Amino acid sequence: MSIRKRRECKLLPHVMKPVYGLDPNVGQFYPWNIRLFDIDRAWKHSQGEGVTVAVLDTGCDLEHEDLKENLINGYNFVEDNQTPQDVNGHGTHVAGTIAASNNNKGMVGIAPRAKIMPLKCLGDNGSGATIWIANAIKYAADNKADIISMSLGTSRRSSAIVQAMKYAESKGCLIFCAAGNDGNTTNIQYPARCEESIAIGAIDKNLHVSNFSCTGLELDFLAPGEDIISCTPNNTYSKTSGTSMATPFASACAALLLSLRKRGFTREEIIHEFAENAIPLKDPRYKGMKTYEGNGIIHPKY
Repeated sequence: MSIRKRRECKLLPHVMKPVYGLDPNVGQFYPWNIRLFDIDRAWKHSQGEGVTVAVLDTGCDLEHEDLKENLINGYNFVEDNQTPQDVNGHGTHVAGTIAASNNNKGMVGIAPRAKIMPLKCLGDNGSGATIWIANAIKYAADNKADIISMSLGTSRRSSAIVQAMKYAESKGCLIFCAAGNDGNTTNIQYPARCEESIAIGAIDKNLHVSNFSCTGLELDFLAPGEDIISCTPNNTYSKTSGTSMATPFASACAALLLSLRKRGFTREEIIHEFAENAIPLKDPRYKGMKTYEGNGIIHPKY
């Protein structure tokens, strides 16, 4: 009798490099994705108040000085308990980009008053069963998350994840997914390829497409994804690159917009809003090519 292999999603390839000298108790650092895009100007109008972002990842450091005041109850689908503690570091990094507090400590996120719902659906090794991810999506929808951020991927379509995404969309959730990091210029990965997803690729500081970023017809937008500094467990900080880092930037920009307008948006509405203010790609290799830039680079001009 053959044994059916469990289907999984995984973290996209990335390398985390510790950042030394960033003390969470001394001053505050603004990452380049905030400085280059003048995010602090958007904060005059909105900081993500009243918006909940579900982060489906390896969990979150529940005691990080830059995150704990913005965390709400989540769940650990890997171990089936109510403690989605992060050991890997990836989920904490994603959460920091979205909503690290503007507290004069460590660093600050794009939407520093948004709430993070940490849902651990990837284990400490970065892999997770598709059913864990599907259940996490449903949990987010049932517990009133406004936005779902997924920095994970697989080359295969999962019907369980697709059905969960359809359910979440019917509940009014916006779903942002990382396009993938293997440099494929024809196809992005799942679940970013699903029609319910808003698929995000990565750019560098020069507004050029990152060499690792997957591109394709399903790509919706680009966002900063190289050398991104954010939170990691035990009150530390790390620099890493990937569409995993671009996706929380996009999710957080959506949180700013939802907070400002004080209402929800459909997938089509948020794509229209982002496209209205998007910056054209400045990469001479791909400028004007939709398969490489989607609708452009997200810029929250609110």
